[in-house]
Amino acid sequence: MSQRDTEHFRCCVEQIGTDVARVFSDESGMLFVVDHDGSSLEAFSPRPPLENGHVPKDFEIQRSLTQRFSARRSTHRGGGGPPFSVNIATGDTYLTVADGPASRAHPLCGSAASRDYNARPMTAVIFAIAVAIFLVANVAAFCVLLRVHPRRRWIVIALFVVSNLMWFFFPILNARTDFSRFVRATFGPPWFAWTCFAILYSTFALLLAIAWLPFRSRMPFARFARWPSRIFLWATLFSLVAGVWNALVPLRIERVPIVSDGARPLRISLISDLHTGLFSRTSRLERIFTTAAAQKPDVILLAGDNVDDDPIFTAKLLAATRVLDPRMPLLAVLGNHEMYGQPFEVIDRLRSSRIRLLVNEGVPINGVWIAGLSDFAARTPKLAPDVDAALRGRNGAFPILLAHQPKAFAEAMKRGLPITICGHSHGGQCAIRPLHWSLAGVFLPYHMGLYRRGASQLYVNTGTGYWLFPWRFGIGISPEITVIDLRPKL
Repeated sequence: MSQRDTEHFRCCVEQIGTDVARVFSDESGMLFVVDHDGSSLEAFSPRPPLENGHVPKDFEIQRSLTQRFSARRSTHRGGGGPPFSVNIATGDTYLTVADGPASRAHPLCGSAASRDYNARPMTAVIFAIAVAIFLVANVAAFCVLLRVHPRRRWIVIALFVVSNLMWFFFPILNARTDFSRFVRATFGPPWFAWTCFAILYSTFALLLAIAWLPFRSRMPFARFARWPSRIFLWATLFSLVAGVWNALVPLRIERVPIVSDGARPLRISLISDLHTGLFSRTSRLERIFTTAAAQKPDVILLAGDNVDDDPIFTAKLLAATRVLDPRMPLLAVLGNHEMYGQPFEVIDRLRSSRIRLLVNEGVPINGVWIAGLSDFAARTPKLAPDVDAALRGRNGAFPILLAHQPKAFAEAMKRGLPITICGHSHGGQCAIRPLHWSLAGVFLPYHMGLYRRGASQLYVNTGTGYWLFPWRFGIGISPEITVIDLRPKL
């Protein structure tokens, strides 16, 4: 049992109220806890008991651990009765505590379950605030449009109704039925587009209202705002059409040479954030894979969010890979959207398929170790990111850390890893690449392109697909396939 697991267990035993005198583990991996009066607590370690026939170092540390906890047992147990039985089952996040005929479940202190439980109130508050903002902006935009453009009232009403139908179907979004998939794919994009528009337009209207105040005695607000509103709406329409075309038609090759000490020559075609869903065109996916293969890479990497939540779409993704030469290595990692759905089903569907899925594991390619990291959105400890596990077995090979989210770069820098490859940001789907500006940069420190921090480098792909609404607007933000040419420093 690792030190972190020990701390989790120790904290929970304190909560139960037991005075523990000794904690140790034998070679089978069973953890024994003996309290002051000789009663025995038993727990089963979530770690493998042996490594190469020897007891791991953390077990040796655990065996010699001696620690007394607060003497609350007599208070809770009255000084008698049968001993507690504590079981930590493999991968569980709960301690099951049996005290005679009764049993209690305690969240593993500091575990994902405990963190999720403690985070729920804050998450609910943030969600409620976001919904309130959306609703206020929604109603405000609708009312201002009706007032400023009364001759277009039926167009405004129709757009408002169609774009807000999605609210009624939120409760069934995760039902995973044909109907729920159709609803999400059909009403989700207009809802998202209208919500973004409503926030921008209501903000614009507020600024207009402030500018109108000095003139309020001379003209009504509707008259003052009409032409500025028309300009705003025409600009919105232009960006809508240009953005949709940019998301669905072009395909951009971004060539990135990376030089690093000790690197082996390697060419990588990087694809990220395909978000394969109901309306994803098979022909488009095939074109993406064909274009990636045409760059003559040594390996093609998929940097997560390969499907849009629902594992059923892995079939469409796999069908598109048939255009690839079967000898071409095709590696992938999980993204946050796989985690939002049913990640274990995605793993099951991709195991033994054309796509080699790396979940905290690695594989050698031409003397380079591609270490695939699980995603930070994992809701179970079994899928939590583990860089050490991903690097295990590389035997001195040059490492490249492949992850979905750029936050993996912090771990890479801590370990001195030379190269990290990520996606996730989409560049906010609104960017000006020559200025290295993107909408995602408002929220993320690493959002687009190549970064160097000391001896470590990070590349963030801005996405080959799109999320929910097919829209990409700006310069250098069309769907991206990255060609990374890795070279040693001379």
